[in-house]
Amino acid sequence: MSQVMFEKFCVPALYVANRAVLALYASGKSTGMIVNSGDSVTHAVPIYEGHTLPHAILKMEMKMLTERGYTFTNTAEREIDRKEKLCYLALYFQEEMNSVVREEPTIDRKLYDIPKGNVVTLGNERFR
Repeated sequence: MSQVMFEKFCVPALYVANRAVLALYASGKSTGMIVNSGDSVTHAVPIYEGHTLPHAILKMEMKMLTERGYTFTNTAEREIDRKEKLCYLALYFQEEMNSVVREEPTIDRKLYDIPKGNVVTLGNERFR
């Protein structure tokens, strides 16, 4: 990463830091505990005077809680799921839009289940 920044982008200087330390600095402190919850893992990172204590870092995989029946799905996760499963980049955008206007069956319509048992049919919304 450093080599690319210096050689390709000609940056005069570069500073690489631990994300947890930067989060603590943002609160105006240099010693503390940062709890970082991501989509599949949570880290508890103790920091002393701007340095992480690697031997004391705790990691908890949230996926295990999901397997036990706890769900942590939020609206953003559902939106990402819809986009990844249904959307695509139309190679011939205008042709596909024209076929929608003419109601030709060339557009691959998809059904998507949304919460509360409703089903939505998507046509050109998948690539517009």
